[in-house]
Amino acid sequence: MINIITTSLDGRNRGPKKVVLNLIKGLEKIGYPYVINRRLDATKRLWIHDDVSALAQLKELSEEIKVIVGPNLFVNPENIPAKLDLSRTLYIHPSQNVLDIWKKKGYERSSIAVYPTGIDTKIFSPSNAEKNTVILYFKNRTEKELTEVEKILKEKNISYILFRYGSYKEEEYKKRLSHARYMIWLGGYESQGIALEEALSCNVPILIIEKNPENEFEHGATAAPYWSTECGTMVTIVHFAESLDEMEQKLPFFNPRLFIEKELGLEKQARAFIRLYQDHFGLSVEEGFKAPLLSEGSWKGGRFKKLIKRLLMW
Repeated sequence: MINIITTSLDGRNRGPKKVVLNLIKGLEKIGYPYVINRRLDATKRLWIHDDVSALAQLKELSEEIKVIVGPNLFVNPENIPAKLDLSRTLYIHPSQNVLDIWKKKGYERSSIAVYPTGIDTKIFSPSNAEKNTVILYFKNRTEKELTEVEKILKEKNISYILFRYGSYKEEEYKKRLSHARYMIWLGGYESQGIALEEALSCNVPILIIEKNPENEFEHGATAAPYWSTECGTMVTIVHFAESLDEMEQKLPFFNPRLFIEKELGLEKQARAFIRLYQDHFGLSVEEGFKAPLLSEGSWKGGRFKKLIKRLLMW
């Protein structure tokens, strides 16, 4: 049993909410028990997803309680308050790229590991609708770059629908994906890239326009940490125009959904998460399926039972 400490289940379906919700969906699929926002000593397996205030209480917990923290706590290691003792924790990062950056910055305050959240391939699934749309997704790039990309698309008579990160509803995104022949992704570096992976799960190939690194920490970073040639094409903006013709020619040969199913399925990633407790703390996976609740009471309200039921039905 895992005790999940999170503040992200209310509100919009942004990345942090997807991280915790998709793990819960995976745990449901494999029948692994969990509780949400119970007392920090409620189970042997504790995951502090994004609640910084819970970290300050770790020193009060018994050593039998093994703690995974992150990834939605601190953007950079220098943001972690000096007074926090994370030495007993395993800090997870959504991709090797992020982990490498933290190592370059000298992070040594805890063990660290890579854990990407799973993708809901049932909700984000292929459609039989007519594929008559190209999506242009814009996130964390300059308006100048967007203007340049749009100019090229207009010169080639390619009609498109623009999505600006943070300015659309998920239902609209899903609807447009169902009609998309492919997507053009003009984005910055991603720690995982959940929205991008949801498009791949819909079997929509993506032409990614990568960003040029601006400092030593950006070398090796990418808009798509999880990627293969099944998914589409990566180019820099100087090669974008010529890559459009190539993209059109290769469309029948891409199979991005297969990549997501193999690498980031909900069940696969739920099992990967509970294995972290075995690999790093010696708590067996099998024992966790029948582990009891150690204490009653809640960390912050304990009001998520009905909300989770509603979200899992979504």
